[in-house]
Amino acid sequence: MRKKGTGPLLPTIALAALLVCAGCSTATPATDQGTPTSTQNESTADAADAEADESVRSAVNFDHELDSYKPLKDHYNFYFTYKTVHPWWDAVALGMEEVQRQYLEKGVTITYEYMAPNGASAEDQARRLRAAQQRGYDVIGVDVADEQAISPLLDKMVDEGTKVMTFSSSDAAEGCKRLAYVGNTHNYQDGADLTEALCKKLNYQGKVAILVGSVGAPCHEDRAKGAKDTIAQYPNMQIGIRHGLRGQGPRADPADLA
Repeated sequence: MRKKGTGPLLPTIALAALLVCAGCSTATPATDQGTPTSTQNESTADAADAEADESVRSAVNFDHELDSYKPLKDHYNFYFTYKTVHPWWDAVALGMEEVQRQYLEKGVTITYEYMAPNGASAEDQARRLRAAQQRGYDVIGVDVADEQAISPLLDKMVDEGTKVMTFSSSDAAEGCKRLAYVGNTHNYQDGADLTEALCKKLNYQGKVAILVGSVGAPCHEDRAKGAKDTIAQYPNMQIGIRHGLRGQGPRADPADLA
């Protein structure tokens, strides 16, 4: 379980995610003397570091500012839970903390809890949501672990007067009563596009494995479906195995969680 600090944080219902992709390849320049000297190696390494840093900065906009929204209160308390502890979520926290800082400068204090289990589990997520519901948060946000299992619980929470949103790439089931969703809406196409590139690389023949991060998670299932549908278009391509990476047990019955 991981808990991110309960200090002033995250203003609106949206999360800011920092996705950093940088790649750099440099070759050691030839010299008239043959083998590069130690000083030359250090200079090359420094240049490579500078190039990598510039690559990161050019790929990501670090200068995010608040929009014109004016909060109705000067203090908010949020609860967020996501599928499973992972370094990606530490990067998300950096964006959250930046928004927190900017709102604090405007006199708005935001406290929060930001927690997740070590392994994706609809049962664990349901327990966390029910416990958070009793603690009077302004908004509860959830990165849905299993849309079939969790969506009915979210509907029940909304019916009981709790403000619930979903975020990341995992929305609840269609028709869910959640108030808002902030995240990626093209997971299926992402899976299809990636698999099309893979099939092309393999000259449209071969066997591939589809590894699903969290079975039941909408974003992971949609990407896997996009991959499966793409492979089905090519008679010489086949799926050797489809497997969840996190070793989950049987999927939960929604009736047991609501």
